[in-house]
Amino acid sequence: MSDGDLSDQIARIEAEIEQLAQTLEGCRKAMALSRVAIAVGGIWIVVYFLGVIRFDPALMVGAIAAIIGGIVILGSNSSTSRQNMAAMTVAETQRAKLIDVINPRAVGPSPGTDLANAAKKEFGSGPSTGPSPNRSTAPPAH
Repeated sequence: MSDGDLSDQIARIEAEIEQLAQTLEGCRKAMALSRVAIAVGGIWIVVYFLGVIRFDPALMVGAIAAIIGGIVILGSNSSTSRQNMAAMTVAETQRAKLIDVINPRAVGPSPGTDLANAAKKEFGSGPSTGPSPNRSTAPPAH
């Protein structure tokens, strides 16, 4: 395989990983909303049983529906989230293997090279240690 083909495959896998990450974020938001629905429905029922509010059949049905719907949505998005995480792990492993096949070379100093010495080789001896042209060398007046 040529590096171009591998680069295309890596780009395709990275796009897939990005799509999976967006789906995972959507699952997280839906799971948070479902937890809120469960909590609100549960709180309404508890408040009713404590006698704080009077019975309203429509609100009771709404509270029960919020709890049941929240549980269903939470479970569904939880399993989708797990599946996406597994798919992301597989895709990231594939991407890493393809990158290893390309065998990229490091840009910069070789391992174990002191960065200061590498900079001196690359850019010269470094900054001068003499006085700055903007500063006076005379001692400050008292």
